[in-house]
Amino acid sequence: MPIDNKGILAQVNILPDGVGGRFGISTFLFSSGFLVSGYNSDSLWTCGQATSSLVENFLPGNVDSNQADPIYKIYVNDNSSTPNYSDWQDYTNAVRTGASFYDGNGDGTYNPVDLNGNNQWDPNEDKPDIIGDKTTWCVYNDGMPGDQRIKFAGINPVGLEIRQSLFGYATIGLLGNVIFIRYELLNTGKVNQNLDSVYFSIWSDPDIGADYMDDLAGCDTLKQAGFVYNFDNNDPGGYGNEPPAFFIQLLEGPRSYIPGITFIDNNLNGTFENGIDIPLDTAYSRKGKYLGIERFLGAKNQSISSFVHFICCDPHRYDPQTSVEARNYMLGKLRIGSTLNPCEPDLLSGVFGGINCNTINPDFWYSGDPVANVGWLYTSETDQRIMLNTGPFQLEVGKPVSMIFAYIVGQGVDRLESITKAREIAEYTHNFYLSNFGEFPVNVDEYPLAQLPAEFNLEQNFPNPFNSTTKISWQSPIAGQQTLKVFDILGNEVATLVNEYRNPGSYEVGFDASTLSSGVYFYKLQAGTFAQTKKMILIK
Repeated sequence: MPIDNKGILAQVNILPDGVGGRFGISTFLFSSGFLVSGYNSDSLWTCGQATSSLVENFLPGNVDSNQADPIYKIYVNDNSSTPNYSDWQDYTNAVRTGASFYDGNGDGTYNPVDLNGNNQWDPNEDKPDIIGDKTTWCVYNDGMPGDQRIKFAGINPVGLEIRQSLFGYATIGLLGNVIFIRYELLNTGKVNQNLDSVYFSIWSDPDIGADYMDDLAGCDTLKQAGFVYNFDNNDPGGYGNEPPAFFIQLLEGPRSYIPGITFIDNNLNGTFENGIDIPLDTAYSRKGKYLGIERFLGAKNQSISSFVHFICCDPHRYDPQTSVEARNYMLGKLRIGSTLNPCEPDLLSGVFGGINCNTINPDFWYSGDPVANVGWLYTSETDQRIMLNTGPFQLEVGKPVSMIFAYIVGQGVDRLESITKAREIAEYTHNFYLSNFGEFPVNVDEYPLAQLPAEFNLEQNFPNPFNSTTKISWQSPIAGQQTLKVFDILGNEVATLVNEYRNPGSYEVGFDASTLSSGVYFYKLQAGTFAQTKKMILIK
């Protein structure tokens, strides 16, 4: 995957291999990047790096810096037990420009020195923020002036800085087919202390094999992914009759504070204040086994909010030409702002397998299952550009918001089995992410996907209201540490019903409230990034 230091992936010419994301004997990706939009007070802004759509708004370096300064390069480090101290010392410049690091000696500064002279890294020594077997880091900003932008002309910079990390694993299970991408967005306060209603979109121009005009697009909401695969099993000059499938999966969505959903806003000011408001949810930022997990009470990690694609020559699904058109796509709408209704006649897609089209969420385009030929499917081969969207969230000045995505390639004996393979890798990847990129907690081969719950679900307790005893049920599609706790109306914990590692499955537990007073209580299930809270009423 060739990359540059301003957010462009794949469409970067690095000799001797040239451009393109490659897998096996051919390419799967022509170009990739992102779009991001939000509001500065009442003014909509949009920017991004989406080269095939003629969007290039970012420059190397920090906001208002000299983009030609050599410190704004791509920093590369590996996870060898024998440190490359030359690269680690060079990373000092990355830390100066915003990169994270492991502070082994706890002095608050980055100084990677072999303290005991054993030529190996020890936990009491500093090191770069290395998550995978190999990790790259760079920083770039939306500094392209509005009058110089080809797309979104006149939209001036808002002082947005993005710190980008790519990392991967060559030696762990199925992860050799995966590249992880972490984006950390920072509002530097150049135009506003708060950038509101922000959406972030992974944009991609996949080209599976030698023929870039024979691809189809789809969305897998259960895997939190968008994907592209071949129309047929015929790719001469490329993958032959075994074309792979390419998935982009959201692993860690941006954190968002939502009154009444993620916290009880006791003072009604719209802002979560710990000690005043009652948290109903928790957001997580997984930074690897050395930097650990950062928790944000009163917030949640957003899931994918929509999936769309651009195609040539269709006036409703063509590349966005303005900031408003891009925003429409980011909200799951057509370019002009209307809804792509799966119930309306469409020469490019259809609903199959007896599915009621009125039950399909129109924000997730083509969310059916091509392997089973069921649901809403795109059916017309062409060159695809896809966008996986998440939001909304706020960018408060000085408070970085991180997101983690996975680029996944699966290859089977034909185009549909490649989708199945990619889904298996996506399941494996998600579990590995939940382990905080450390010791992998479960062998997914032991739990066939068809036998697992499709998603997390916390049921309403029964009976409710109840007198003294009730039952709480939930389903978990993955293995991991799970907690089920009960809180009173003030947010005080009154009972811990579950706090242990559990395999995927369906569970039920009884709650005896005979020692508690009548009133309203909340019960909360926490399992990895999933958290859900429900209300129950005790009447004696």
